[in-house]
Amino acid sequence: MVDKKIFRRWIYCLILQVVVFIFISIQGFNDEFNQDRLYNLPFGKTGAEQQIFFNFLWLTLPYLAIILGFALSAAIVWLYTKLTKYSKRIEFVGFSRVVRKDSFPLRRYGIQLIFGILLCLNIWIFILSSNIFDVWVSNSYKDQIYDDDGRLLNFPMVPWYWVPVFITILIFAMCYAIIDSGLVSIRKLPEHESFSDTERVGDHFLGAVKGYAGISVVINFFIVLQSPLGKELSLVIYPLFAFLQLVTFFIAIDLFKDIGRRWVFNAVKHQYNPELIELNYEKKPIEDFKEIFE
Repeated sequence: MVDKKIFRRWIYCLILQVVVFIFISIQGFNDEFNQDRLYNLPFGKTGAEQQIFFNFLWLTLPYLAIILGFALSAAIVWLYTKLTKYSKRIEFVGFSRVVRKDSFPLRRYGIQLIFGILLCLNIWIFILSSNIFDVWVSNSYKDQIYDDDGRLLNFPMVPWYWVPVFITILIFAMCYAIIDSGLVSIRKLPEHESFSDTERVGDHFLGAVKGYAGISVVINFFIVLQSPLGKELSLVIYPLFAFLQLVTFFIAIDLFKDIGRRWVFNAVKHQYNPELIELNYEKKPIEDFKEIFE
């Protein structure tokens, strides 16, 4: 069932997103720079027409990334549960009850935005420093974006703005589909034979993403700032555009989360009989800390 509060916020963000891209498209048609053919692509007679096509990709492809992310989560969970059958430490994989006090948790969206923008920047800086966009750029356009020494003057931004967003949305859709499903593993602790550790499976994947996004962006940004690319204005503009994009699509991930939950649930069924895990810890008073040790 679609949450009305989340749906309403998604509509507001979507309208703002569309208005911004209409404004960008109008500006592109009025810009003399965009009257030439910018890219080696089979569509659009002018750069402005080609930019509109990329704007359309930017608005639509991340929804495909959400579906692919849900599918990827199911594939990863299927592989994970299969491998746990061979693990001596993992006792069981099941589901915990997911309780959300607020249907629109601001803290969750805040964390997603922070690390989502950092991940976008990582991918963006890689593209910026690798010159892989040369394949798409027309020869006449190359004369305008490089000086005589081969230094970048004007980055062809639009074709590559949606690529980091697409990858980021796919990864976060995968991570949060697993987290929102309530999938947990029961792990034996060798030092505590009477006690097992319960872990959310999705935290492993999301933790890896956060670690990479948080550490790598600092290193990559420092490297780029020390290079001739450090003067590229897109380094300032792109995080703002990424924020606008990610807000809408992170809400969309939450809006369609039941699809991901069901796919994860079905993936687990191939290895385990799905069971709801509820933990009740027995407590016993102790008078001396030595009672803890054998």
